[in-house]
Amino acid sequence: MRPEPQVWESDAPETTERLAAELAGRLEGSENLLLVGELGSGKTTFVRGLVRGLGGDPALVASPTFVIVHVYAARFPVYHIDLYRLQGLADIQQAGVLDLLEEPGVKAIEWAERLDGYPVPSAVLIRLEVLGPTARRIVVEWKR
Repeated sequence: MRPEPQVWESDAPETTERLAAELAGRLEGSENLLLVGELGSGKTTFVRGLVRGLGGDPALVASPTFVIVHVYAARFPVYHIDLYRLQGLADIQQAGVLDLLEEPGVKAIEWAERLDGYPVPSAVLIRLEVLGPTARRIVVEWKR
């Protein structure tokens, strides 16, 4: 049975990071976090908190838009993946992203809606909704 979705309210980037760090404590090390939200909604900020919560260096976290994948050392390896520039599953597969979904470690995938229905194992959907200049609603749904 899946747990009910969690809904969090964040009033600042620091709060978003703190909430992500709390979520990190529940991870087992093989999850695929599907981050969905408009440009500027706080996806990279969320990953920064996640890395901090897993014992990594949050100062190293930057958007991987141009390199597609950054890997951060933490309690589990954290693969920070950005699908923004990729067009469809063929591009995503060619970039090697689909293979990473089966690797050990936590995968935080920005613009995950571009996976277009691909059956992602150990998926956790994280929707970031903009409510105001710094306010966000974060909805976490455990899909496994």
